[in-house]
Amino acid sequence: IIRPEVSVTEAVGAMNVLRGNALPGGAPVGWTLHHPQEVKVYQKGDVILLKPYVASRWKDAEQGPFLWQTVKGDFEMVAKLRVTKAMDTTRAPDAGFQLGGLMVRPPDAEPENHILLGLACMGNPQLKLVSQNTLRGNSAIHVTRVEHNEFVLRLRRVGPGVALHYLDPQSGSWVLLRQYA
Repeated sequence: IIRPEVSVTEAVGAMNVLRGNALPGGAPVGWTLHHPQEVKVYQKGDVILLKPYVASRWKDAEQGPFLWQTVKGDFEMVAKLRVTKAMDTTRAPDAGFQLGGLMVRPPDAEPENHILLGLACMGNPQLKLVSQNTLRGNSAIHVTRVEHNEFVLRLRRVGPGVALHYLDPQSGSWVLLRQYA
């Protein structure tokens, strides 16, 4: 009988991902999962967690896993986003390229077209709010350094424009990060 050391058992037990329910269909009701072979989806209440199996990128023409639903006309997406280490969910990620966020994209875009608003560490421990515009497979990325690993993000489409906002944790006011046509 092989038994893990206590430290391994405690680390696995501390992972929030194991406290939610794995979704057997891969996506919550009303959503579709893109690249289901690359990620496991968990849900606990109104919290949805994507736990990737493999490294993936959302830059230029590359795509990673994501949950999506079709939306037409003007809309607003608001989500509270928290990024953490996998093994210590009380701490922010501090290495590699780890990102989560909101995206708007046309269905079946070839080459890739999207606008992304996310929270990430990108090659160093400093967390950043990330806005990315990918047009015909070429990405332009803008970063804003932040101190928190949890933000409320808002992506709004009105007519041909898309505006990216975050809720300032100190003032409680929406801050416009970037606008795209």
